[in-house]
Amino acid sequence: MKQNSCIIHVMGGFNNPIVKSQVLNWISLLEDSGVSSDIVSCVPVPGWIIGRKAENKSIREFKMNYKGKIYLLPVFRLSDKYNLISQWIKVFMLSAIIRKKLKDSKDVNIVLQTRSRFNYGAFRVLKKKFPFIKIVFDLRGAGAVEYLDSKGYHKSNELKDPAIYKEYFDLIDKESKMIRLSDIAFCVSDNMKSYLEKGDYSLNTENVVVVPGAADEEVFHFDKNIRAAKRAELGITEKTTFIYSGGLKNFYQKKDLVFEFAARLLKEDSKTVFICLTKDLGMVPELARKYQIDPDRMIVKFIKDPREVNAFLNAADLGLIFRDNMATNLVSSPTKAAEYLLAGIPLMISQNVGDYSAFIEKHKMGVVVDNILDHMMEAYRTHFNTLIPRDEISRISNAVYSKQANLQKILTSYEEKL
Repeated sequence: MKQNSCIIHVMGGFNNPIVKSQVLNWISLLEDSGVSSDIVSCVPVPGWIIGRKAENKSIREFKMNYKGKIYLLPVFRLSDKYNLISQWIKVFMLSAIIRKKLKDSKDVNIVLQTRSRFNYGAFRVLKKKFPFIKIVFDLRGAGAVEYLDSKGYHKSNELKDPAIYKEYFDLIDKESKMIRLSDIAFCVSDNMKSYLEKGDYSLNTENVVVVPGAADEEVFHFDKNIRAAKRAELGITEKTTFIYSGGLKNFYQKKDLVFEFAARLLKEDSKTVFICLTKDLGMVPELARKYQIDPDRMIVKFIKDPREVNAFLNAADLGLIFRDNMATNLVSSPTKAAEYLLAGIPLMISQNVGDYSAFIEKHKMGVVVDNILDHMMEAYRTHFNTLIPRDEISRISNAVYSKQANLQKILTSYEEKL
């Protein structure tokens, strides 16, 4: 990457846990490595009123340690997320920023980076106006695949509904065009890169670089002192504790299987405790009643502070990640898996969850299971005490799934392609 370079990150709002973890934290790490950047935050008009206090607080907190400029840009959220009004607002605003940078330094190397395919129209126009700019597309998930699976289909040749067929191939078209327009397209797994090369995508992936949904090693790590202190605080020092951390609403999050497994394990072993860390607290009581889980043997919390999440992961003895065997999960890279592993916690994970399932099985960091309850219970009984030590899980995983380990890959990609 040229020395006189600036990345302009085009993103949504700040007050979102995923944005903070997988966008803002990366921007901070890159800045610490000498990569200068600015941020254009595109916020739908209602967002300038609803939740504005929390959004402004998140911006202020981030600005305390950020050297670049932050631009706030109002856009319109219509049923058509590619709507021309928002696209032209982005073109106008970004053109002004680019011209200002050129005025300040004629040889500046300008890079536009985004995670959103919805910026394709604006970026295409900007590339025509300013052919010298570079574009980076951070493809964190295959939107077309997720859409297909969410509708209950797993192959496009199964589609009979014209509306679903049109929406699916429109997503394929937009994502493919965005990848082809980009100088670099980051994706989250080797499985995803392979998926993009075949089937309905059938893309040339020479510009695609795999960077997993990694976790920050400064936040997520194994520490026996943290473990002891949190277990004492929670009163679980003598208990075997298993944990689920994540949402419960999305179609790919198998909430019923998580709670059904928890109920079986709690019933079988009186010295076990179930921890559920989730923002979807309102869903927990019904699930607990459905599977007859004793509230006194369950700890349920929503925790915003990632370091506190790390303390809970350290306190637990087994982490749970259950997914259906479908394309959405095959190409994924759940950040929660990286957080679990860096915290040294062994996992019970479903088959074909991104690149993680094979990695965990290879290194004996957990148990890879079919989503059949009896088999899962048997796997727990047979393998739980045969896994490698927690400090080894953390050390090996850190080299693959920490942001710090992947930072050089990003910097090298920037250097070679931008």
